[in-house]
Amino acid sequence: MNRLMIYLVLILLSGYGLCQFTTIAIVATNDIHGSAFPAQMLRSDTQERYNYGGLVYMGSLIEIIKGEYPGHTLFLDSGDQFQGGI
Repeated sequence: MNRLMIYLVLILLSGYGLCQFTTIAIVATNDIHGSAFPAQMLRSDTQERYNYGGLVYMGSLIEIIKGEYPGHTLFLDSGDQFQGGI
């Protein structure tokens, strides 16, 4: 181990007894192309049509999660929003 690694380990271990735990929310998206607009669904019991999904719906869910875990939300996006594989 080089000297910098040893110092880093010592710093981390010295604060080990002082650490606090917290809950974080991890939101991950991937391969969302084709889902930008909501899909129109049909209820089987009432035959009523409704919209489901889409970017607006996803954005509102992310805002709800961010509100439940303020400052402790990790958003990971793996890309591929606009087209399929190349």
